[in-house]
Amino acid sequence: MTHQDDRPTYTRDELVQRTGLSMSYLEDLYVTRETSGHPEASSRRGHALAWDAETFDTWWNDYNDTSGLATLTQLAEHVGRSVSYLRDLATEPDHPKPRKKLRGNNYYETQEYLSWHRTRTAAGAGSKTNRTGNPDDRITLAEVARVLGKEPANITKYKKRPPLGFPAPVEQDLLPSGRTRDYYRRGDVWDYMDNPRPAGRRGNPGTSKNNQPTENIRSYPHYTGDSRLAIARQALTDTPPDQHPDLPKRLAEQHPPTSPGTWANILTAARQNPHD
Repeated sequence: MTHQDDRPTYTRDELVQRTGLSMSYLEDLYVTRETSGHPEASSRRGHALAWDAETFDTWWNDYNDTSGLATLTQLAEHVGRSVSYLRDLATEPDHPKPRKKLRGNNYYETQEYLSWHRTRTAAGAGSKTNRTGNPDDRITLAEVARVLGKEPANITKYKKRPPLGFPAPVEQDLLPSGRTRDYYRRGDVWDYMDNPRPAGRRGNPGTSKNNQPTENIRSYPHYTGDSRLAIARQALTDTPPDQHPDLPKRLAEQHPPTSPGTWANILTAARQNPHD
């Protein structure tokens, strides 16, 4: 640190040491200072820009303050959904805007996001989803995308690598090209839309890695004999449906040291198995 006009300043080399960030990252923060808030340079030391130390330190402390904010990974634990599911929701027009971006991660205002998610859940999976039609209708994968409120291009991969819990096709047509067109039952897609999946788990629960059928592979353990299953069932009964997204975090706080992610699994098992 050097003093300029009796005020301490930092050069960018000194800021690398001060912040632990790379030179290129600091340069990007400065280039995007209109959005990042990075302070303007206050002077020069030779050919190098210099920043007033007090001004920079004030901004740096605020930049790193994530009080009341959460990443999608943290929010996934709050609401008992997968991170990939929340990333898909981020395309919805009324999705909350991130309050800041820190080291590549978007941070959202936690209570604002949870309130939005509760409203979305209470409305029946959100404004973009489609519940019109007969549950026994046979629909193509493109129509499945419309039901889920997603872009068709984001759904085509489900044919070869379906997410955990995604329904199997009920019919297939052989096309002249030799490829197949799959048809899904609309009601099965609605069920998939309503049932949360755990973070970080994908794949078809009915097949092994070699696509060989397996037995007794379930999306979630049933926690047979686990006293927490009864707690989860009671919580689902006692809690209004629009507050169910908050249950994983609430139960984790009430029954440590179990994490919100584990309670999300237990709650799903309770939904799937309301009785012993």
